[in-house]
Amino acid sequence: MTLNINNIVKYFGKNKALDGINISLEPGIYGLLGPNGAGKTTLMRILTTIINEDSGTITYGDLNWNNKNDVRKIIGYLPQRFSLYKNLTVVQALEHIAILKGIENNINSQVVDVIEKVNLIEQKDKKIGHYLEEIYLSLIGRELN
Repeated sequence: MTLNINNIVKYFGKNKALDGINISLEPGIYGLLGPNGAGKTTLMRILTTIINEDSGTITYGDLNWNNKNDVRKIIGYLPQRFSLYKNLTVVQALEHIAILKGIENNINSQVVDVIEKVNLIEQKDKKIGHYLEEIYLSLIGRELN
């Protein structure tokens, strides 16, 4: 199957971050290269449904890219600087990861179970911040099934 990115446009305020991006990707491994500010991260965040494009379409077989839960079940993204979750609480971040992994039932209770298992119950409502990133990565890697 081919991933087709057609005429993707994204603005941040009055600044146009992406201006009609068109790419077709066959299965394989790809790198996205460009100077700072070229829109690489913005494109990846759109492809992984973290943010929405302002216009354009993304297609992959019969997958509806507007159905974020279906997209998140088949795609993953780990940026170089893993700071997406710094402003979320431990619970919010783990609930987000659970949704991305396709967990649909009892998400909150599963997240609380994980937090209790790793003895972070007192930190559950605190923002993850930089100091918790390693703990957080360990949690999602080992505990959420």
